Amino acid sequence: MGSSHTLRIFRSHAERSGVREPQALAGVQLQTPEVFLRVCPVEEKARQDPDLSLPRSGSGVGEETFDKSYDYVLEPSPVALPLIQPQQTRVVQVSCGRAHSLVLTDQEGVFSMGNNAYGQCGRTIVEEEVYREPRIHGSNPCSTGVARLFSGVACGQDHSLFLTDTGKVFSCGWGADGQTGLGHHSISSCPVEVGGDLAGVEVQQISTYGDCSLAVSRDGQLFGWGNSEYRQLALATESTQMNSPRHLPLKGCGKVVQAACGGTQVAVLNERGEVFVWGYGILGKGPKLSESSSPELIPPTLFGRSEFSPSAAVVRIRCGLSHFAAVTDRGELFVWGKNIRGCLGIGKKDDQFFPWRVTVPGQVVDVACGVDHMVALVKSLLSDETDSWYLQPVLLSAACCRDIIGTRRHMEQQVIKLEGLKTSMHQIDSSTDWEQRQPG
Repeated sequence: MGSSHTLRIFRSHAERSGVREPQALAGVQLQTPEVFLRVCPVEEKARQDPDLSLPRSGSGVGEETFDKSYDYVLEPSPVALPLIQPQQTRVVQVSCGRAHSLVLTDQEGVFSMGNNAYGQCGRTIVEEEVYREPRIHGSNPCSTGVARLFSGVACGQDHSLFLTDTGKVFSCGWGADGQTGLGHHSISSCPVEVGGDLAGVEVQQISTYGDCSLAVSRDGQLFGWGNSEYRQLALATESTQMNSPRHLPLKGCGKVVQAACGGTQVAVLNERGEVFVWGYGILGKGPKLSESSSPELIPPTLFGRSEFSPSAAVVRIRCGLSHFAAVTDRGELFVWGKNIRGCLGIGKKDDQFFPWRVTVPGQVVDVACGVDHMVALVKSLLSDETDSWYLQPVLLSAACCRDIIGTRRHMEQQVIKLEGLKTSMHQIDSSTDWEQRQPG
């Protein structure tokens, strides 16, 4: 049996109700397990629009600019990275914030694009810079010496976190809520190593979404900093802000392996595949629980654990602005939270107060949550080839549909094609369409 798959993408500003059930992404036929990373206009738009020129040299080293920008991208287009060694360099992760994005490579550091008004791209702030111009910036000189050591990136609303292969965390951007963790509430335009309780700690995972940041150490401890207006960091402080990382003592949670930040809520996953939640909103234990300052265990039975499946476990946990998503070891997707524009993909408009399994024609491998949309990577059941993949969105809403998620092929590695070159990618995060920041 062949392994041809179709990527389908929908975006309509006339229909505001959103897509309530999983739909396939359109636009690309996949004959092999490859994914085209297409999120901004480059070559295809140039072929269709004679007024749009192809990439030209930027105003600085490691930059690409284009003569014309677009307010909306209604169809997939490839992203051209100004790589020095395009045949050897691979993209390993992409993360998106409210108005900026970071692209992590294995050999040439981090590339950034989008708004840098608060230094969230990790480069010097340029007064009166026009961010509408699609420009990709190379590694920031102020991060020279550590850029090539970065093994992970995470974008918050207007700040960024960087993880090195030695387990150190760097941050930059807007710090009014302490979300940079640098001990102050000012703006930082150059990635600076985060200290506090993380000093000397080897971190394995970082997570941020709005203005709250989390880090999981390699020995399974959880650390947090930033905004705590919704009691996200109440285990360490009574304040609504914390500008330096603090250890969050989780009692009865076991060893933490993953953490996820939402707009007002937090979730952690332990080594037993159990999910704990706290914060404010729909947390997943019914309508009576809308706020908690300490971890609440969601019954594993809600994720399929039973006497017939005693080992069923969650392997990935994700948060959107006001909703959660969990992927089990059986490839099942469970969602709960605010169902903004049908973002949960459960076929109805109602909010979901406890985990609900999404009907997806395939085995879910990973999922990304946006403000009001969700995208899942699914292993197709239509092919007998084990390495056959296609992208299946759980939601592509009317208002935002910029990001797609990638994950590991064979749970380890996936191959993508970026500007005609094969590169490998572990993950693409989705975290977009934030309300406009009003400083002060």
